[in-house]
Amino acid sequence: MKAQHLILKERIEVPESAAPAMLLPTGLAAVKKDRLPRLAITAVALAHLALIGAAITHTTQYRPLDIINPAEQTSVQVTMVEMPQPEPPPQPQAATETPALLTAENSEREVAQSEPAPPMPAPAAPPIQPKPKPKPKPTPKIEPKPKPVREAPRPVSEEKSSPVQNARVADKTAIPATAKGEMLKSAPNATPKMVSTVGCMVPAPDYPRKAKRLREEGEVLIRLTINANGTLGRSEVARSSGHEDLDQAAMAAVSGIRCNPYLENGQPISVMTVQPVTFKLSR
Repeated sequence: MKAQHLILKERIEVPESAAPAMLLPTGLAAVKKDRLPRLAITAVALAHLALIGAAITHTTQYRPLDIINPAEQTSVQVTMVEMPQPEPPPQPQAATETPALLTAENSEREVAQSEPAPPMPAPAAPPIQPKPKPKPKPTPKIEPKPKPVREAPRPVSEEKSSPVQNARVADKTAIPATAKGEMLKSAPNATPKMVSTVGCMVPAPDYPRKAKRLREEGEVLIRLTINANGTLGRSEVARSSGHEDLDQAAMAAVSGIRCNPYLENGQPISVMTVQPVTFKLSR
């Protein structure tokens, strides 16, 4: 870097009151009059100049300008450093929130987000157990219906006879066994057998006028007793129709019934049956 002689210019300010004294008047009288103040000001100015010159000579080193062998130029690189920006003042913190409780689910979620866990092996499917076969329901045993017990015909009560009558009976020829069986079956004291059907012809009943007018309908069940020869022995109402005039008309109709003898083992017997008689008006 070339050394140059610095020329310092010092401006000395003088108060306005002393300004006229700095000017050199033309007469000796004026010089003598202001001599003392001017000397004081000059001394002060010289003292200041001496101090300034000492400071300059102390800080600045004068080197003679070498024109033939100039010194090598050195470059100075200046790096501009950006001043760090002042940090913003800390903002007031919001109302402190109550920290959420750490549950097992949250902890697992945080661990999963922070570090992925290795994939767990899929659990083996449980073996499918075969469904037990339903046990076969026991077949209910059908008990055979008990057969109706046939009542044996009651023996005919023989009247006590006198010794003379017994002698007469002994003289007569004995009665055949078949004839005796028919007599026992046709005896009035024997209990008739109950059957479901008998070959009978029942005449159509007469519909009572009152029942027609009142639009009465119904069915009457008549219990009949048929003798061994097919004639009607007895009749009675087993179940009423709910109307007395219809019941009487049904009883009148069965009074003229005609039946065929009921045979059992080739022999006619007395039987009982139920005959329905229906009353129904045409629409």
